[in-house]
Amino acid sequence: MAAETKPPLVLIVDDEPSVLQLVDKVLTSAGFRTRTASGATQALESLLGEAIDVLVADKNMPTMDGYTLIEHARMKQPDLAVVLMTAHAERLPPGVHVDGYLPKPFRAIGEVASTVRSALDARERRRLQQQLSATMAQLKSKP
Repeated sequence: MAAETKPPLVLIVDDEPSVLQLVDKVLTSAGFRTRTASGATQALESLLGEAIDVLVADKNMPTMDGYTLIEHARMKQPDLAVVLMTAHAERLPPGVHVDGYLPKPFRAIGEVASTVRSALDARERRRLQQQLSATMAQLKSKP
């Protein structure tokens, strides 16, 4: 019997309870496992406790903005896929990379799950590219 694979685990971070609840409900209904955090400190604690596949974070939060949270989160889990929720599109600070954006307010509720799936696909492409690069480097180093 084949090992059962778990659905991806998504950590949702937003200081607005209604947004947190809505995104949680949509992603759970789409088959994802979810954890929620009402702020960056709680989110970072969750990242220490278990492997997260996707971080969905609001850009504007009281104690730590989404950019800073993303930087800290990637230090803890470098392979993390990231989706940024924001009402204002703007240029990312140097060193901050995201795999997707969710504009607030959401235009269509279906875009939440599709954006998370796209972020997971981007993470997988990064993994494959890293494996390919490592294999190519090994081949080049052999006489």
